[in-house]
Amino acid sequence: MATNEIKEGAVICDPACGVGKFLLEPVKSKLPDLYQITDTEVIPKITIRVGVFDKDEQKTIILAKANMLIYFLI
Repeated sequence: MATNEIKEGAVICDPACGVGKFLLEPVKSKLPDLYQITDTEVIPKITIRVGVFDKDEQKTIILAKANMLIYFLI
């Protein structure tokens, strides 16, 4: 929904992220614009915050991060 709205320097916060799929689509579609990729590192141009960082949500946050890693490897 916000694909065209995400600009360099944006902070995206989704407190109800689940496993992060909703956040992945706009990021994947604009990957070169939102991340600088070099031979040795990936430098983010945006910040993504998931969950509300409550102790009970730590497993969900871990799952969201793992899902993002797997999603971008494929």
